[in-house]
Amino acid sequence: MRPKTLLALFLLVAALGAFIWFVERDLPGTDERAQLEKRVVAVEPEEITELIIERPGARAHLVRPAADAAPAAGSEAGADEDDPARVKREWRLLEPHDTRADTAAADRLASSLSTLEKQRTLDDADPEAVGLDQPRATVTVKTADSETTLRVGAEIPASSNMIVAAGDQTFVVADSIWSTLATEPGEWRSRELFPLHRGAVESVELSTPEASVELVRRDDRFWIAAPLEDLADAERVDQLLDAMFRVEVAQFFDPPEIPAEDTGLAPAPGRLSVALTGREQPIVVELGAPLAEDADQRYARIDGQLVSIGDDLDEAIERAPADWQATGWTALEVYEIDSLRVVDAVGELLLERAGADWARNGVKISYGPVSDFLYALTGAAGDRVLARDEAQGLGADLDRPRLTIELAGSESEESLALYDSGSGAIAGRADRRFLLALASGTVDDLLLKLQAIRDQEPLTDEVAEEEG
Repeated sequence: MRPKTLLALFLLVAALGAFIWFVERDLPGTDERAQLEKRVVAVEPEEITELIIERPGARAHLVRPAADAAPAAGSEAGADEDDPARVKREWRLLEPHDTRADTAAADRLASSLSTLEKQRTLDDADPEAVGLDQPRATVTVKTADSETTLRVGAEIPASSNMIVAAGDQTFVVADSIWSTLATEPGEWRSRELFPLHRGAVESVELSTPEASVELVRRDDRFWIAAPLEDLADAERVDQLLDAMFRVEVAQFFDPPEIPAEDTGLAPAPGRLSVALTGREQPIVVELGAPLAEDADQRYARIDGQLVSIGDDLDEAIERAPADWQATGWTALEVYEIDSLRVVDAVGELLLERAGADWARNGVKISYGPVSDFLYALTGAAGDRVLARDEAQGLGADLDRPRLTIELAGSESEESLALYDSGSGAIAGRADRRFLLALASGTVDDLLLKLQAIRDQEPLTDEVAEEEG
């Protein structure tokens, strides 16, 4: 055979192989095809965008957006609920109430439906004999490009199976899914006040008829954006977030169960509005009056629904804006600080981490004195927060600091300053308009620990190796 003929045949075989690979690469294998053939509803759970469950006198309609792309592993039933992407496919209940649905429960139902297997196929089954003439329920499963309706027939006596039909085919399947299908329509509502987790909170607005405060996340910290601008107290913000994600709906009240005048929601004495990553609209919670039969529970309106919740949010909503201001001098923790530059009347001091120890102006010293100083610094707090004019009125010369400290870490930096006044020391930060009247004795303790760093003897190589 001529070389040109061999080459032509080789190219033809290569082209045919490539065509087969491109056409068949996404087709299921033999085992996968066998599994698909067992399914009653041949769709993947993440493909499902709509579920309609109908029983005599009851209808629940659940929807969610179509997936933009193939989901990451674990993104459906049993997925990590802290995944910020989860909110983008949050289920919503359209009937009998238009509100957020229990996404975890809807995910489980979608997974159960997509894995429901045929145990037997019944040919020429009599609809009346198997309970399909008047189904106990019908379930419509929709994807972006398909729709399947299941009719649920009778239970099979002395077994854990039941009858279902899809189209003109009738099957025997496990009846474990029935308890979910029998859920009352209103119970598909979400009992979570907020989906996701605290890391998804972008801002929180708390308001009463007397005052309101807006907290906004900037990087990893919350700041007060209104009615004043300042760093928010981290401990109080943590308490608020803990309360927000701890509270769940205790009871749903469907009209006309509770007279409007009994709920205390006209107008609401307290309101919480939370913006979350991935949601276009904030989640709004209006707090009403305590329940007559349980003072620890109060009426609330969430997403238009009247419910009862615990009183965990009361303290945060009633807190005055000024009480949200941070009283700590620095927002950094010891482990976040990699270097600090101190300038005072004695001179300039540069401290940098050097393995397990620290370097003072380039010379290694023991970590002990530096650690003592950093713990005192990160624990320094003010008795009260001062505006600049108030601090100046107390005699503080804000142009002539007694001490400055530049803190730096891998992800953040801070510039601190200490001022003398007629009534004690006043501390400030470059990124805060407000200052702090430091608690008595705080400055003396810091200065003693700073002097201990200056007095520390350099480490010899032998000592450094032993401490390392």
